Amino acid sequence: MIIQIGPTLRSFKELPVTIGTGGKCELVLPFPGIQEVQAQIFFAQGQYWVKDLTGLGVVKVGGQPVGSQLPLNLQDELSLGPRGPVFRFMGEGRFAEVAASPSPSPPPAPSAGKGPGAPAPQGMDGAKKSVFKKFFG
Repeated sequence: MIIQIGPTLRSFKELPVTIGTGGKCELVLPFPGIQEVQAQIFFAQGQYWVKDLTGLGVVKVGGQPVGSQLPLNLQDELSLGPRGPVFRFMGEGRFAEVAASPSPSPPPAPSAGKGPGAPAPQGMDGAKKSVFKKFFG
């Protein structure tokens, strides 16, 4: 089994692989919200499975709590906790961390003279600038 975490590849020759923050885990992930023993990935009945070892329902596949254990299908997203990490199952025992999408930046605070009643920007000929025309015109 191979797990990609950021730029790092971790390879495991033996299964099951236990994931958590504890020293007895094969894959130690020091993420906030990850318990000492969080999850286990194993191979049975011809496919890979995940087991939630927390008993809290925080390990999810496709946004749904795993329960005790659940088989993994190609392209399933495995979330280990509410604050991540999230891995995509690529098949054949390969997992790749899903990069968190950047949070949208908040809109800039209005500055003096540019509030709701401020005049619209003017072009060289005095016409109002159109954002639509600027990008698509």
